[in-house]
Amino acid sequence: MNGSEQVTSGNSEWARGWQTVVSGMFGCSLVALVPATLGIVLAPLEEAFGWSRATVSSTVFIIAVLALIIAPVAGRLIARWGPRRVALTSTMLSAFGFLAFAGAGGSEWTWWAASACLGLLSAAGGPIVWTTGVTRTFDRHRGLAMAVVLSGSGLAFMTVPIAALAILKAFGWQAIFLLFAALAVFLYFPLTWLWFAREPSSASPHLPAAAPAAPGKQEDRSAMMTIHFWLMALFVILVGAVEGALTVHLFPILKEGGIEATTAAAVISGFGIALAAARLLSGVLLDKIAAPLVMGLVIIGLAVSNLIAWQGATTLTGALAITLTLGFGCGGTTSSLAVLISRYFAASTYASVFGVLISTLGLCYGLAPMLAAHVHKLTGSYVALFPVFLGMLAGAAIILIVFAQKSKG
Repeated sequence: MNGSEQVTSGNSEWARGWQTVVSGMFGCSLVALVPATLGIVLAPLEEAFGWSRATVSSTVFIIAVLALIIAPVAGRLIARWGPRRVALTSTMLSAFGFLAFAGAGGSEWTWWAASACLGLLSAAGGPIVWTTGVTRTFDRHRGLAMAVVLSGSGLAFMTVPIAALAILKAFGWQAIFLLFAALAVFLYFPLTWLWFAREPSSASPHLPAAAPAAPGKQEDRSAMMTIHFWLMALFVILVGAVEGALTVHLFPILKEGGIEATTAAAVISGFGIALAAARLLSGVLLDKIAAPLVMGLVIIGLAVSNLIAWQGATTLTGALAITLTLGFGCGGTTSSLAVLISRYFAASTYASVFGVLISTLGLCYGLAPMLAAHVHKLTGSYVALFPVFLGMLAGAAIILIVFAQKSKG
C-alpha cells in the first residue's frame, strides 16, 4: 500500500468508525461514574450511617474482583454475540446497579451488596467491549481510536465530581445514583444503540473479518496458556499496583513532602487532565511505534514520579512534576495494553485476553492502596514504599523486554 492509499485507508476508518469511537468514549465514562463519585459521598455516608471510609471505598475493589472472575465469560459473550449486543445489554443492566446504590443504607452489607450488584451487571460493559468495537473498525489508526475511547474515564473524573457535589447539596447522596440510572437509560443506551459498532457498516473493508492468527498470534483456547499472556499478566500486576498506590495516596504523599494542603489539592486537580492528555498522546504514538515501546514510556513516567516523591516534593515545581509524570504514566497503560493485545494475539482471543488482563490491572490497582496504607501505619511514612516501587517497575521493564524478544521470535 503506497502513501496515498494509506491516507485514504486511514480517512475511511475515521469516516466509518467515528461514531463507534465517540459512543465508546461515553461507554467508558459510564463505568467510571461510581469511582469518580466515591470521594464525594464518603463523608455523607460516614455521617449518615457511621460506616468507615474503607467500607465505602471498597466498592472499587469489589467491582474489580468480580470483573476479573467474569472477564473470560464476558470475552466469550462478546465473541459470540458481538460487541454491540453486549454493550447494549450491559448499559441497560447498569441502571439497576445504580438503583441498588440509591437504595443502600443502614447496614454495611447493603452497600457491599450494591457494589456486587453493579459489578455483576456491568462486568461485560468495561473497556473490553468498547475497545473490541474499535478493533473491528480500525487498523491504521487503531491506537488513537482506542485512546479516545479509553479517555472516557478521564472525562468522568474531570466532570462528575463537580456535578455530584452540586446534586449532593441540593437533593442528597441518593439522588446522585438515581441520576446515574436515568443517564444509563435515557442517554447512554440510546447513544450506544444509534452509534456503537453498527454492523455491517462499521466493518472496515481493509480488515479481515475472521482471519487466521498471524505469526506469533495464538488461537482462542490456548492464548491464556502461552508465555506471552503470562508475561503480560505479570507486567500488569506490577504496574497496576504501583499506579494504584501512588494515585490513591498522592495527596498525603505531597503533604508529607512539605506541600501545604490547599496547594496539594490544587495540584492534584490537574491529574485528570494529564491522564486524558496522556491517553491521547499514547494513541498517536501507538499508530507510529510498537506498543512495547510506548509501554516503556509508561514505566519511565511512573519511575520518574516515584523518584521525585522519594526525594520529597518540597516545592510546587516538585509537586507538579510528581503529578504530571504520574498522570503521563497512568494515561498510557490501558491504551498500550489494548493495542498490544490486538497486535500480538489472534482477533478471536482479543476480548477474553484483554478482559482478563484489564481486570487483573484493576484488581491490583484496588488492592495496592490498602497495602500501602498498612505500610504507612506500621512505619509512619511512605518512604519505605518508594524503593519497592522502583524495583517493581524495573521488573516490569525486564518483562517487557522479554515479551518483545519472544514476539520477534
